[in-house]
Amino acid sequence: MEERAAGAPEGSPIRVVWAKDRFVALGRGGLLLSSPDGAEWRRENTGTREDLADAIAYRGRIVITTRDGSILTSGDGTTWSAVKLPGLTG
Repeated sequence: MEERAAGAPEGSPIRVVWAKDRFVALGRGGLLLSSPDGAEWRRENTGTREDLADAIAYRGRIVITTRDGSILTSGDGTTWSAVKLPGLTG
């Protein structure tokens, strides 16, 4: 499942994806909401203010990319670690 909203203000979800065992809503300014059922949502602390771009499930983890080239990963959808990839910032 995927949803996009063009021109959404900071703090508004702009993309929703199913990753691992939950819905993940990504937004501007580091906004991340998660939901196991799509009805009740919880705001998660990603530790970044960068715009979140996309999310996938990979090898038992949720992986999120940011617009500045960072990668955020989580095994449980609530505790996030950032990885900066050289050459991908811009």
